[in-house]
Amino acid sequence: MASLIDSRSGFCKSNSTFYSKRNPLPLPANPSLDVTTFISSQPHRGTTAFIDTATGHRLSFSELWTAVERVADCLHHDIGLRRGHVVLILSPNSIYIPVVSLAVMSLGAVVTTANTLNTAGEISRQTADSNPTLAFTTADLAPKLAGSGISVVLERVGSTRGVNVVGAVSEMMEKEPSGQRVRNRVNEEDTAMMLYSSGTTGPSKGVITSHRNLTASVAMFVSEKRIGGQVFLCTVPMFHTYGLLCFTMFTVAVGSTVVILRRFDLHGMMAAVEKYSATILALAPPVVVAMTNDAVGRR
Repeated sequence: MASLIDSRSGFCKSNSTFYSKRNPLPLPANPSLDVTTFISSQPHRGTTAFIDTATGHRLSFSELWTAVERVADCLHHDIGLRRGHVVLILSPNSIYIPVVSLAVMSLGAVVTTANTLNTAGEISRQTADSNPTLAFTTADLAPKLAGSGISVVLERVGSTRGVNVVGAVSEMMEKEPSGQRVRNRVNEEDTAMMLYSSGTTGPSKGVITSHRNLTASVAMFVSEKRIGGQVFLCTVPMFHTYGLLCFTMFTVAVGSTVVILRRFDLHGMMAAVEKYSATILALAPPVVVAMTNDAVGRR
């Protein structure tokens, strides 16, 4: 096989496949390793995991993993979330999204997300396909789930009409674990995420991603040693694949800090860069152009 692979491109004519020219990364041999456990096992010297620019709320890595354990315990013991259940995240960028995502996957349940700008009808069509048993959202967005029959966990304590609110993440993070939860065995080939395409070529399609898929992605990111200890500014939506994987998983594994912008605003972004001494920005080309054309950006 090696002789059939082009040394410059990595392309193999015999099976029309491109092979990576990088050395293969060793992956854990444990077939029952969930991606949350893999991430939490990575050594680093990071201190602050997340900073919410809207509230000033900070989570250290120690506080993050305590929160993940507490939320997972509440989801399992109080709400009955189990392996294979699907949890919808419908929320703007928030310090709670990493906590919820990691907690859900640690239970063997599946994370799916929806664009916060979608209409109730668009969300309904997506949930008809993904069949979530639980949704994490905000009081402002909860009405988009009215009549769906999906139980709702809010970001913070509150109430909203037309939905069955069963808890709040902010409260779960403060609750001591019951000590009664027996962790479900999660297979590395189990589905961890089901994220949807934008629908540019037709109906939006769910893409299945396993725990092993994500573990491999995390391992690849961890291998880039220069990424650790940086301060990332999260300017992209966490409901997108890049935003969710990079800023709830990859950065956590290497001990970098993520500064979260709830919504994108050019001047707010520039102020956050200065205030929090951000070292890495993930930007789309139009944003870079806007920065160069803006007086504040040039300064």
